[in-house]
Amino acid sequence: MNDPLTRKEESYARRMFRESLRRYFAPLTGAIRAIKAEMIRSERERKRSRE
Repeated sequence: MNDPLTRKEESYARRMFRESLRRYFAPLTGAIRAIKAEMIRSERERKRSRE
């Protein structure tokens, strides 16, 4: 018989799915943050060189 998932099993499955998504997208997220930081840094340097 197909018993519906208990709350605990469903919670575990959702947590594992969320965790796998985080691990999959972590390098991409880190790269985006690094790019933004570099853009801010270069903009600061450009402003300093103008003055």
